[in-house]
Amino acid sequence: MIPDFEENGNLPKGIYKAAFYEVKDAFGTASARRKWLIGILQKIIELAKSTGRLERVIIWGSFVSDKEFPNDIDLLFIMKENFIVEDVAPEVKSVFDYVKGRLVFNADIFWTKSSIGEETINLWLETYQMTRNFEPCGIIEVIINDQE
Repeated sequence: MIPDFEENGNLPKGIYKAAFYEVKDAFGTASARRKWLIGILQKIIELAKSTGRLERVIIWGSFVSDKEFPNDIDLLFIMKENFIVEDVAPEVKSVFDYVKGRLVFNADIFWTKSSIGEETINLWLETYQMTRNFEPCGIIEVIINDQE
């Protein structure tokens, strides 16, 4: 469940699991910019899921705040350890290439394999729970099996 925003416009610190439709309802309808970005997010997740190796999707930054016009989408894909990026279909490769992802999707897309270890992943997730001004904030984990 996605909690209400705090006074500073961010979610309370924590990792909140939500189905895609909940993410769409909470963050994808308040402005034309958000409607456009949620469509992009859905496409990016669909492409990553098409590999059959997607384990987790984490979203942070201005998109999961109450900012009316977020700059972009910041997300992390955690892939199964047997994921091989070279085996990805050509139309999916831009999701796993940071520069292309930035240009094609207006998103900062990061990815790793689960084999990097839970300790490292948790360190990343802790880092994503801080704003640029070093204020605590919440992040979203999309429940990928419940996506519309």
